[in-house]
Amino acid sequence: MNTTPSWDAFIEFARGLAGKQLATYARGKPFTIQVVGDTILYTPGATGAARPQPRQRTEMCLELYEKTGSLNTHHYQKITVNASYFLTVLRLYLASRP
Repeated sequence: MNTTPSWDAFIEFARGLAGKQLATYARGKPFTIQVVGDTILYTPGATGAARPQPRQRTEMCLELYEKTGSLNTHHYQKITVNASYFLTVLRLYLASRP
């Protein structure tokens, strides 16, 4: 059974997290998330500066997860500087599925 979310499922899940205080899985760093169009904005609590991740980068991350099943930030760093935030949201998505 494939647990990799489609773009549509991932973005809809991300929308549901808007306004909630989240924390990265590995280091517990606080951040929030917002979806604007096809872009996810990750805002670290430490800086308050939004870090955009366009749809193309998110889809590339989802494809890599589908191929490898890896939840290690190191594997995603060549795709996005937002790896820790993306993977935290992906972990939350996976945990929410039966």
